[in-house]
Amino acid sequence: MKKKLSILLVLIPAVVLGAASANAISEFNRLRTQFTGSEKCLDIINDGANDQLIMADCADYSGQFWSFQPIGSEGYYRLRTMFTGEDKCLDIINDGMNDQLIMVDCGNYSGQLWQISDF
Repeated sequence: MKKKLSILLVLIPAVVLGAASANAISEFNRLRTQFTGSEKCLDIINDGANDQLIMADCADYSGQFWSFQPIGSEGYYRLRTMFTGEDKCLDIINDGMNDQLIMVDCGNYSGQLWQISDF
């Protein structure tokens, strides 16, 4: 089932990419929002399913280490964490509301294609 990406990046424009800027993405980055500040990072809940996201205190947790895989030439990326590995990607639940994030098997879905933009 195809997923629609109704927003470019739910976390951005309010995201600060750790020490990296949108123009210089390193191998792994932490994701923070202006709203929660520099002390909270996007993380994966370590509950066995490992598919739910949370803003947690920033620490040395592999669920907070995000990688950006470039997809095509249009500036889109797949986002993965060190914790969930290469096979899981950040996606949007296709439920009509399209506003909930989840980690799922990587695939050819538009909800897994993220674009970084300045704000």
